[in-house]
Amino acid sequence: MANQLVSVKGIPCLYCYHYKNGGRRYFVKTQCQCHILTQTLKVHSRVTYSELKRLTQQAIRKLKDAILAPKKLRDFVEDYIVVRQLKPKTAHAYRKILSQYSFNAEQNAVELAKTLQSGVNACQITRAVKSFFRWLNQNGITIANPAANIKLPQSRIRHRTLSSKEIHIYYRELSKCSLELQLFGRLLLETGARVSSIYVICKSDLTSQGLYLHNIKCDREYALAIPLHGDTLELWQTYMKTHPEITDNSPIFRSKFSVLSKHLRDLLDRNFNKDNSGERVVIHTLRHTAATLALQNGVSIDLVSRMLDHVNIQTTMSIYAKVSQRQINRAYQILLKSLNKS
Repeated sequence: MANQLVSVKGIPCLYCYHYKNGGRRYFVKTQCQCHILTQTLKVHSRVTYSELKRLTQQAIRKLKDAILAPKKLRDFVEDYIVVRQLKPKTAHAYRKILSQYSFNAEQNAVELAKTLQSGVNACQITRAVKSFFRWLNQNGITIANPAANIKLPQSRIRHRTLSSKEIHIYYRELSKCSLELQLFGRLLLETGARVSSIYVICKSDLTSQGLYLHNIKCDREYALAIPLHGDTLELWQTYMKTHPEITDNSPIFRSKFSVLSKHLRDLLDRNFNKDNSGERVVIHTLRHTAATLALQNGVSIDLVSRMLDHVNIQTTMSIYAKVSQRQINRAYQILLKSLNKS
């Protein structure tokens, strides 16, 4: 007798899967607000009909309650922390700040006004509130952003980039590290992606078109693949051979995010931050270096914006205004030279 799936007579929404070896498995299947809900019932082999009926009704209630129960603001805070991949200390600070807010717009406005009047970390708190409620609105939760009309001072932007000589040093020191750290460090510099996007790369993300990345900050996929060539592609292949346990849909990096980040920060500190003079080289410097090199070599600002996966090209312009101005000056020099010839 082949495996069979049958509905249990007299108990709506309950199904039983009969195995060839005589075993059976019960599960509930129901619908609520266009959602198909299923749950396997954990029952013993001698379960009675009345007990099956009771367990089925109980499972249906729980499944529907999970859909119909309103999600609390603190649940969204936890989602936000996961999406943004906030570090433990930052996550703790966000929970403390946002615990004072609710779905009541008037109360939120009053709460933020108290923060502004107190002056204690008002800028940082307002920035966190503004960012969180903006994220809620972007994800379909319609609620007034209490900080929407408050202008905040621009956060300090790091302009430090690696020079050609420093890039050579970076690759040289990276080659002395583990294969995992080598691949992690190379991908950061050669894709210009944020560190959170690199860490979640899966084996299947590398296709014949290139490497597809996930923008963790905005929770979306990159529109275009980033090509991998030469040493980095060979390093990827070598790394995969040494880790046969990595499946197509599992992340390729086996070490913890904090461990990889620490090792890379230590490498940067040893080679570029010894005297503590000038702006420090940090992991995000690699992203700035990739973008700056692209602009300096004639890549248009709109293409660099797509490479960095910025939501708005104005973000790219505000960060790389000095570099783009040099490009504009050079373009006009070429234009004037061609006009004078004619």
